[in-house]
Amino acid sequence: MQLDLGLNLGIQSDFRKALDFLSIQSSAAYSLRKLRNAYIGNAIRVRRSSDNLETDIGFINGTELDTTALLAHCGANNGFVTIWYDQSGNNLNATQVTATNQPSIVTSGVVNLDSGKPTILYDGIDDFFNIVSAVNSSNISFNSVSKLGSKSLVANSSYLLGAASGFYGYDNEGFGVALSSTTGGYFNSPIPTTVRLSTAIDTVTVATNVASLFRFGTAIGAPTVTIGTNFQPVFIGANIAGITGNWSGSISEIVIANSTLSTANRQTLERNQGSYYSIIVT
Repeated sequence: MQLDLGLNLGIQSDFRKALDFLSIQSSAAYSLRKLRNAYIGNAIRVRRSSDNLETDIGFINGTELDTTALLAHCGANNGFVTIWYDQSGNNLNATQVTATNQPSIVTSGVVNLDSGKPTILYDGIDDFFNIVSAVNSSNISFNSVSKLGSKSLVANSSYLLGAASGFYGYDNEGFGVALSSTTGGYFNSPIPTTVRLSTAIDTVTVATNVASLFRFGTAIGAPTVTIGTNFQPVFIGANIAGITGNWSGSISEIVIANSTLSTANRQTLERNQGSYYSIIVT
């Protein structure tokens, strides 16, 4: 008897991953799930607090983070991420060698979760990753699955991506998603408090220096705004040199593209994320 794997076993008959559906290649891609079928590496490298021993953690069932291996490594201790591996194929791994600046994946023997999926928690004080810039263009895109912590209810900024003199994240001036480029220009879209603190799927697309912001698949704020040129992120979870605007909350996924996502590509990615993280996307 021939089994229908898609129906009888509850397994997707289409084994493509999120980025396999896009007509462009990402410049950098970080997640705690597998994003490309062609990717053969690990998800993260984790340091346990008891003795600082590190190990790589990969995937199981073709997609999911291997939380069994993760907890076997950490035990009842805390686990901190030292490397968040780039799944784009460009080897632009996000790294943090300083222990006090490493965000956490396990807290007292329990995997950090958001929307029922593993996530990386940032303390809003000094946690961040270093990355090699994945973009060098006025046509760029940033996509993220993240959740703000309560720190951002007060006058504090929390940035998903930071550059030498620019940022992408939540700014205290407008309490909304903001993008500032390295050569001037500023994009801010205020978001109500209750919405800001929900787990969000956000995408910023920049076409010839003009930015548009989408949350849960819907354009918000001013539809477009000129921001300047060549925003080049070099940090995840902080603004300038990792010492200002450190992210408060969780980040589960970040995709960076050195091109403008078409409407079709953007919607494909956002809806895939919505399905996986159980988030409603229009």
